[in-house]
Amino acid sequence: MRVPLACAGIAMALGLGVALTTASVADWNVTILVRMSAEQPIAPVARAADPDFAFVHFDGRGDGVAYYAIARDPLALGEEHKLIEWAPYRYGHPGYSWLAWLLSIGSASLIPFAFLALNVVALGIAAGVASLISHALGHSLWGGLVVALNPGLLYAITIDTSEPVSAALLAAVLLAWLRGRTLLGLVPLAFLILTKEWFVLVAVGLAVWELLRARREAWRRTTLRVAFLGLTIVPFALWYLYVIVRFDSWPVAPAGELLQPPLTGWVRTARQAADIGMQTFDGVVTGHAALPLLAVLGFAFALGAARAIRLRNPVHPVYLALLPVVASLNHLNLLYTKDAMRTLAIPLALVPAVVVNSERWRTRYMQLQACTRATSRPTR
Repeated sequence: MRVPLACAGIAMALGLGVALTTASVADWNVTILVRMSAEQPIAPVARAADPDFAFVHFDGRGDGVAYYAIARDPLALGEEHKLIEWAPYRYGHPGYSWLAWLLSIGSASLIPFAFLALNVVALGIAAGVASLISHALGHSLWGGLVVALNPGLLYAITIDTSEPVSAALLAAVLLAWLRGRTLLGLVPLAFLILTKEWFVLVAVGLAVWELLRARREAWRRTTLRVAFLGLTIVPFALWYLYVIVRFDSWPVAPAGELLQPPLTGWVRTARQAADIGMQTFDGVVTGHAALPLLAVLGFAFALGAARAIRLRNPVHPVYLALLPVVASLNHLNLLYTKDAMRTLAIPLALVPAVVVNSERWRTRYMQLQACTRATSRPTR
């Protein structure tokens, strides 16, 4: 366990380092990580709970504000849910904020500290479990550094968003499936879906994997596993129904502004980056960085798809299930480097797992299945 623990330690040290460096510009005030501006409607509420709450420039505001509001008003029964933009959409993925509410014991002044603790610890867990996943696939234990050195996950810690927690939950789910302990993966999978809607596709990918395995195993067992996977979506579906009734609005409505037909958003964003890279200084800074980044990311995801289509282990269908959303992103998530890094952080972390050969895992898995069948045979 020394290498997984080392990966976890590196991840936590980097995460805490970038967070504290960000807080240092506000006299070490951790509330700055929420990225709330004084002009936002919820600002007086935050200042009332914490007179020292640190604000940023209006242009520097971030998604952490919505997570903060949900952590203060977890069931949308108070006033905070009325003070944020796209409230139904934001409440469609409350898992990270619910954890912060529990960790802060309902104290509004502790929520920013809960966010920081959750993300730093979650990044460490994700890196440590990713190390075990890498080993399970027959690769180096140092594969956990794919998470520890992921810029998007580190960036998320500095703006109080949910990606590190989602990464830890997804890593736990994948490790459970790789080790054949699917029941242990159901709870983290159910909560993973509550951290972001598109992780419903993880359950879909795993269901595909179970159906593929049915050719080698009893259909009865496969049907049971697929049924359990369907149950992981039930809490999310019930919560979505609650949000629809509470807000009298569909939570997914704003998502239409974030998505386009597959690949069109990537092509248009690349051309937009090339165009603004010829203009003012701000455009040059954005465009010059975005274009090569899009090229590298696009090739990496395409290479991953070409390798994952073999469907050799549970990671492959999960990766393929996430790709339709990745391919449908537009300039709102792709043009600016900070947004692209964070939005694509988790699917990008899966690319090495699907690109590198994992034949050793297949051998181990088949041996495990043979042993299971042998020990389950009744003796005469």
